[in-house]
Amino acid sequence: MVNILICDDNETHLEYIQQLVLGCVTNARITLFSSGNDLIDYFEKNLHRADVIICDIELDSANGIDLSKILKSLNSNIQIIFVSAYIEYFEDVYSIDHVYFLAKPIDTEKFHRAIQKAIEKSIESKNKYITLTNKNSVYAINLNDIDYIEAALRQIKIYTKDTVYTKYSKIDGFVKLLDDRFLICHKSFAVNMDKIVKLSKNRFILESKAAVPISKSRSDYAKARFFDYLGGTYE
Repeated sequence: MVNILICDDNETHLEYIQQLVLGCVTNARITLFSSGNDLIDYFEKNLHRADVIICDIELDSANGIDLSKILKSLNSNIQIIFVSAYIEYFEDVYSIDHVYFLAKPIDTEKFHRAIQKAIEKSIESKNKYITLTNKNSVYAINLNDIDYIEAALRQIKIYTKDTVYTKYSKIDGFVKLLDDRFLICHKSFAVNMDKIVKLSKNRFILESKAAVPISKSRSDYAKARFFDYLGGTYE
């Protein structure tokens, strides 16, 4: 699932861009904004639900370039596509890292290239690694490969599809080194929420068929975090 935020204060343009996205991206969660202030407010509360932002430059409430600088300061991994009816902004957008500048009216073929490039860069940014040193060996582990983490005495065990790695560490300190897809759902367990396929009463079931327990004291928090990560609401 790729999270795409679209901001344009012209409702017709907003809906048109949404249709362009739907025409070329099959697994998109799209959120629309007609105000820069609304975009910032949403973004601050949902950093993990923002992968690609398509933003008009001239907004009623803000300048899209200045707005994007704020968003980038909050999450440097977001990919930005600028759109504008004013070609003179072509040079100004280079003051911030972005994927593409599209002039209005938007060329469909160029839009497809832009959104494909943005999604590819977003995927690349999520392919993060963490380095573990164990005795005389050094391991680089892709975070995408981690299923869950278990605390055992003074060590933690890091479970991937093929290997279990060990490290002397506390589980909460180690999870802070990762990203927000990892959830501590028990004093001795943390789970990669991308790997969850089922939520039971007191455990998460993963793609690997592993069952990760949810403690009673963390139940409401863990389930709320998981539903929020999926884009829903836990009640």
